[in-house]
Amino acid sequence: MGYEDLGYPCKFLIEYRSKGSSDSWIQRRTTNPDQTQLDVSFLSSSAMEVRVAAETCIGRSDFSDVVDTLSTLDSDEDPESVLPSADDKKKKVLLQPPTDVQVISVTGTTAELEWRLPHEDKCYLSYRIMYWIKGEDESSANFKETVFDVSYCWLEDLEPETTYQFHIITFNDSNSESQPGETVEFTTTKHVKLTDTLVQRSKKTGVENGLELYALPLTNVTGRPTTAEYFLFDACKDIGPPLFGADHDVTILFVGASGSGKTLLINAMVNFIFGVTLDDLFRFQLIDPSEADGQRKVTVYDIQRCDEFRFEDSLTIIDTPCYVENDQVKNQEITETIRKFFEDEDRNQAVNLVGFVIDSSVPVLTPLQLYIYCSLISIFGNDVIKNIHFLLTSADKEDPSLWNAVVDAGLVTYGPFQCDQNHHKLNSSIYFCSNSEVDSSECFWEWWENFETFFSTLSSASGRKCVSLSKQLIEEKRRLVTVVNELEVHMSVRIGQLRDLKSICSNIRSLPRPANNFNKNIEFKLDTVGEYKLSLPFGKYVTNCQTCKVTCHSICGVKGGKVGCDVMDHSVPEDSRCCHVCPGKCSWKVHTNQPFYWIYSRQFRTI
Repeated sequence: MGYEDLGYPCKFLIEYRSKGSSDSWIQRRTTNPDQTQLDVSFLSSSAMEVRVAAETCIGRSDFSDVVDTLSTLDSDEDPESVLPSADDKKKKVLLQPPTDVQVISVTGTTAELEWRLPHEDKCYLSYRIMYWIKGEDESSANFKETVFDVSYCWLEDLEPETTYQFHIITFNDSNSESQPGETVEFTTTKHVKLTDTLVQRSKKTGVENGLELYALPLTNVTGRPTTAEYFLFDACKDIGPPLFGADHDVTILFVGASGSGKTLLINAMVNFIFGVTLDDLFRFQLIDPSEADGQRKVTVYDIQRCDEFRFEDSLTIIDTPCYVENDQVKNQEITETIRKFFEDEDRNQAVNLVGFVIDSSVPVLTPLQLYIYCSLISIFGNDVIKNIHFLLTSADKEDPSLWNAVVDAGLVTYGPFQCDQNHHKLNSSIYFCSNSEVDSSECFWEWWENFETFFSTLSSASGRKCVSLSKQLIEEKRRLVTVVNELEVHMSVRIGQLRDLKSICSNIRSLPRPANNFNKNIEFKLDTVGEYKLSLPFGKYVTNCQTCKVTCHSICGVKGGKVGCDVMDHSVPEDSRCCHVCPGKCSWKVHTNQPFYWIYSRQFRTI
């Protein structure tokens, strides 16, 4: 495969399947950064379609265009000639089929199979599961193939209350394959709705407006960075296979002020995805509303998709603490918490959509809402603007006046069409009203259509445009902020010193000219800027320039050599880095930690 050199190590993810098939992609990965070729075997007597993506330390690229194997053949060559003949197959060394084949679980539409790997002195063995309805000809069998050395498989899209038979064939990259293994049969059960199964698995927490509330079962994922809490909701457990895939994961970041309805909106979205309808007498809660106000960390919910979802992708919800009125300190802490979360190098830092939740019952933008918007820009930069979607709660039919205030404030800078696509009227409270209180012919279906439009936008090409949140970008922005803050301090000092010089010159000019002795000393007092050393508390670090005798970084996290300090020029090699702040733009080598830092204050001096 040919590719453009990215400048840092990368591996490749190859996905392939039979041409025209709707089966899940089979995945292979290269093992070395410099590996650009990988052999895969033909899946069946037909062409395959293949696509490739690059995986690097900062995330995964988009997949390439899909290429089918027939397009790589010469136009004169018969496509059938590339397939092994019957005589060739006889020459192949037969492999052994897997043993101890078991049916682990069966539902109305799926079956989980498991087997023991054969003892072969060969690597990279794959398995082809051939399955058909009992009583039908085996030639009509469907098939599914696994990746290498996997001893389990999910069969999907089966008919409820139907008996199936299957056997498994082992094959490898050389197109060697085993004889079919033993034939096993199973019978699918009566189909049960996803919501009914989830009610049985969830914990009932109370009743509200005649609706039973159930807390969804979440698995706390440990061993992750402490900048956030991670929860996994596997809706497919005991129901069906999770439908994974890098291009089938959508991440939404939710932000909003306290009282905006963010928690209610997230819970309503989850119910919509699961297919809960107005006639159901229960609702699910992903987030406990009573605990939302006490949230201090970013919380991540990974929701794995299964067949009955109303949304075609797996969904990752990033819930953030709520901003509050008249508490600037706490709001700054929340912004910093979100920033640190995306600086975490151990996560895939990409967001498809930023959901800014606003209560549209207030007709004007509040200072807090403007602060939240500016905080998003400060974290992600201007590139995030087109991915910010304004989620207007407490909104039914007409566009609320708040949306006009958003446009008038200049928070929407794109064209009229995209402007309409990037705001959504979502009255989440309707979902948790009693059925008797909702006009099902109007309010509920208006709400339902708004949610369908939102998820349709999220699945579209514009919704798929990820915001790159690379650690390098965020670190560079942090360094720029540090440099600007330190330069502001130094500039104010230099301006003060310039004023002092002008004052000295003015005082000298105003002195009376001596009649006889021009060498007589004259003294006068002047309010000037002075430099002082202030001792540092234990465990604190600064960056002092030993040449310029100034403090270039007053709160530095670098204990040793200052080559990694934020005020150094990181755009050049380490040996050539110089300081952005000190007057002499000195090398990092003359900057060091000292038990004091320089401060400046005004005092009267005799000159």
